[in-house]
Amino acid sequence: MGVGAVAVLLLAVLTVLRALRNYSRLCAIPGPSVAGWSDFWRICVRNKSHYGRRLSSLHRIYGTVVRLGPRFLSVADGTIIGHLDHGVDGGVRAQLVFE
Repeated sequence: MGVGAVAVLLLAVLTVLRALRNYSRLCAIPGPSVAGWSDFWRICVRNKSHYGRRLSSLHRIYGTVVRLGPRFLSVADGTIIGHLDHGVDGGVRAQLVFE
């Protein structure tokens, strides 16, 4: 096996491990299953019209807190944001979006 093949195999393994890590970080939060693996779904939905309506329908289906990506949540009830302030890895990184 050549050096190039080993490099490609290593890259593939690291990509799979990263996807599994991303998925497991917020796997307890409900949401579209594809949203747990990649931000691609969130970016595609965000760039379409009627994003606010889409978020509302997701909240009707999944509840107050919806997973939009491996590191993104949508919270419909502002009173519970204080309970989420510790973050998954102990760090706080929030972006408030009002629509």
